[in-house]
Amino acid sequence: MDRFRGQEKGIAWVLPKASGAIEAVFRELGTREFFDSDEIVLHPQSTASKLYLIEKGTFSQAVVNYEVSKQYAMNLYFEKTVNGVINLFTGYQMPRLVRAVQPTMCLSIERQNLVDYFEENIEAYKQFAVYKELVAHSEIGGMVALFSLNLEDRFRLFFVSLLASGGYSFPSKHESNHVPLPFMLKRREVEQVIYASKVSLDRIFAKWYRNKWLMKKGEMLLVETSNLYPIYLWALAH
Repeated sequence: MDRFRGQEKGIAWVLPKASGAIEAVFRELGTREFFDSDEIVLHPQSTASKLYLIEKGTFSQAVVNYEVSKQYAMNLYFEKTVNGVINLFTGYQMPRLVRAVQPTMCLSIERQNLVDYFEENIEAYKQFAVYKELVAHSEIGGMVALFSLNLEDRFRLFFVSLLASGGYSFPSKHESNHVPLPFMLKRREVEQVIYASKVSLDRIFAKWYRNKWLMKKGEMLLVETSNLYPIYLWALAH
């Protein structure tokens, strides 16, 4: 198998891109909204009444452990992904914190307006139903990784997910390449996605820079792909 097809089935922690048909629905029904960096989009206690198509920027979605004031089980929403599909049909309250990681522009649709739209548009309903399943697969994949992989392998998987989401295809055999990451995130987001302490993550970063598995080139961060290959294979199987 020479291609990582994670974008089709959903990638751990990084949500799949929506189809062109779903984008068209947002352009027909949606209202443009803008969120500043770190602005809260949805509080855990709030009813999730909207869906958002990210046009530019990034959302994060996380469960909050209020006893230690820490977010975990975080997922990332980059351009052309949709937040809010998990409870699309039920409208149940979603106990998760959604915020803009950076200045983000999106199109929003009221959940009930979309459900009403489906009554006259069965093909749109099918598109969203499939996408809802892909999103669930991505979220479950992230949870499986948190419970079954050690911290450094979770760190590897995080880079595999970022590269796959950016369209990178891993070679059919074990080759060594330094490739740029398609998205730049703060260490805080990395800590929360893979559930790592600052000290542990600093230790891993230092090791990877020392072994040249990570390299900086201007504003870009390059990652060495042969070091990711075992976890790439794990991701294919999950």
